[in-house]
Amino acid sequence: MVGVSTFAVGIVLYREVARLIGDSVSRNSTLADLPVILPLGISLHAIAIGAWFSHSTKQILVQITLCCLWILGGIWIVKAKQERLFTYWLQISFTLAVVLPLLARRHLRSKQHRRPFDEFILSNINIILFSYLNFVVIIAVLIFQLIVLSSIGWF
Repeated sequence: MVGVSTFAVGIVLYREVARLIGDSVSRNSTLADLPVILPLGISLHAIAIGAWFSHSTKQILVQITLCCLWILGGIWIVKAKQERLFTYWLQISFTLAVVLPLLARRHLRSKQHRRPFDEFILSNINIILFSYLNFVVIIAVLIFQLIVLSSIGWF
């Protein structure tokens, strides 16, 4: 089931990026490849992080899904022309992906008697944190590539 949701979110991300770029770029432009490169980069980063920290396949797929959802959130905010909300998008994402899971981890670790569900949450909080790390790396690489490509006049 996790694989199906990851695949579905990846396809939605591909279509949204393709629509965002639309007809404004020619097919020979470097930006025309962005709908393919973005989900591919997310997946490769998630696989690398998962291999580094010995995550299961399910955890890697969840990480890919969450990272795609972070980026889709930003795209949907831009498409809705919510400039003010877009300004706070990174802070909202950071709060949801880092601050709240760390607070939950601290609270659950301080409990004397943990339930099995508490242990499940504790074991999977890192996946949320790594999905945000993946998101930040993808955004940073994307910005860097756009700066380099625009400086050499490729688009």
